[in-house]
Amino acid sequence: MKELRGIFDGTKLTVKDKCLEGDKLVLEVTSSFVVVGRNRFDVPDEFAPLLLEKATKKCALALCTQIRAQDFRQEGYCEHLLKKAATRGIESAEKQLAILINNRPPIGEIRIYRHVRHDAVYQQVIDITDGLETFEINLPPKLTRNYSPNIYLESKWLPLTLTAEEFTVAKKNIEDFFEHLKILGKLSGNVLARTIEAIGHAYFTDKREVEHLLKKFSGVASKRREREELYVRLVRERALKLNEGFLVSTEEGGKLRWTDRGLYFVAPEARILKLKEYIKPVKKKDLVRKMYLHGFQPEYFERCTPEREVLIEIAGALKTLAPAIAVVILP
Repeated sequence: MKELRGIFDGTKLTVKDKCLEGDKLVLEVTSSFVVVGRNRFDVPDEFAPLLLEKATKKCALALCTQIRAQDFRQEGYCEHLLKKAATRGIESAEKQLAILINNRPPIGEIRIYRHVRHDAVYQQVIDITDGLETFEINLPPKLTRNYSPNIYLESKWLPLTLTAEEFTVAKKNIEDFFEHLKILGKLSGNVLARTIEAIGHAYFTDKREVEHLLKKFSGVASKRREREELYVRLVRERALKLNEGFLVSTEEGGKLRWTDRGLYFVAPEARILKLKEYIKPVKKKDLVRKMYLHGFQPEYFERCTPEREVLIEIAGALKTLAPAIAVVILP
């Protein structure tokens, strides 16, 4: 293999070689990366020449290694640092990297950051974190300017927009307010967004109202969370033991026709019933929870004669939980 030498600008390698006839050879570069440890680390085109030039390659590689070691959540900020090194010098990028490392949230200390999504800083959203949990809430845009971007931790969105006055109170009582956010985080996804918003604002006006709303909705959230967890368990394990038999899910049966996918009830004598008709996912999850707590609900199921492919799925789901029934279903 012949070694080619020429001028590389990050996107093209222009070669002028005696063995070539005619005009100069130009090689287009589609991507640039450096291997750090065992990992590929993509670099922007304008930074690539720094990894080749004798005067800069050692420092350029060291910068890539330092950035890669930080494992920043937002890869766009890694690219930003390397572009800065290419345009303003490696030392400038090293100084900014040191600031970012120093700003990393320590565990147990509550800090506020500007929210970053898809490599873009959101001027009206902040992240509040204790180094373990992180919540994003909305603010008026001008109030987020003085905070560093959160490129460190994933955040959980809360449907809450604070006023300037509320944010001032929250900062003065940041530890107590963060505990309030943790409570809202447990409710989020299990109650309506407007309920989260109401409880969030009640923190600043009436603590007794907060207690009232939490008492009212905590049970609802717990029920819905339990419902989701139980359904995920059923789909993952494919079978769930009930008081009077077993509930089997074939929804992940890749080889089955879509009409054969769904929920089946298997009685102790290996009798198989299928869910009667399509019901909305939420109602289906409610039904699974109801059957798990209170037993079989015959009004939702009907007799069926499953084809062999379905029997294979059902027997496979029961082979550990109820091997004797699995053998009867598929001898």
